[in-house]
Amino acid sequence: MSYDAVLLYADIMRKNNIDGTTDPEKARALIKDEFMKLQSFSGVQNYTFRDTGDAHIPARILKVDPQKKMWQFAAQ
Repeated sequence: MSYDAVLLYADIMRKNNIDGTTDPEKARALIKDEFMKLQSFSGVQNYTFRDTGDAHIPARILKVDPQKKMWQFAAQ
């Protein structure tokens, strides 16, 4: 999830030409506005956003397969 957050911020900053010379107040406003427009984002995982700006963050559960001596995703 942290990796996706960095990708998302970088994408927003790239699209809005935000760099080290951008006024911090202007950058914050642009980033906030872009977050409020988000409907979905695909990174390592896929995220969907509600009108309130909240995101649905998918979760997975790992379980141990003792016979194979490895972790695997649990079925839904």
